[in-house]
Amino acid sequence: MANQLADALAGLRFPRAALLEMSEEMKAKQENVHSINHLAEISRASTAREFCARIHTQMKKFDEALDQAHEIGMMLVTFGEAIIIHVARLGYHNPSLIFFHGVTEDGNEVQLVQHVSQISFVLVKLPRLHPDEPKRPFGFEQGVPRSEATI
Repeated sequence: MANQLADALAGLRFPRAALLEMSEEMKAKQENVHSINHLAEISRASTAREFCARIHTQMKKFDEALDQAHEIGMMLVTFGEAIIIHVARLGYHNPSLIFFHGVTEDGNEVQLVQHVSQISFVLVKLPRLHPDEPKRPFGFEQGVPRSEATI
């Protein structure tokens, strides 16, 4: 059986030019696959989910460096007015919206909705709103509607 296979393969002869052409076609296809994979990677990195994850990591690091008397906050400057938010959690809606949930200095609940291309804020150290309660780490809170992903 092995001899029959060897005889059959020996009868197949491809001209050198045809083999080189097939090799070039394979290289081109591999380059196309690589390009498509690279574009997919860039696309994933540009989603609100990925953007939110990177912001969350930075906010969590900032919060972990604070003492027990302080919590993380955000300062936004818009139209010459500064707004300070005690940030409780982040959310997102792909492909491009980020949500910041929290409370203002005067106790009003707020949700800031921003397009990923417009994100600009300053993280600030704020005295805790409820120093008599245990400090909650920044991050996930339950009870958010399913239509909105939260980190």
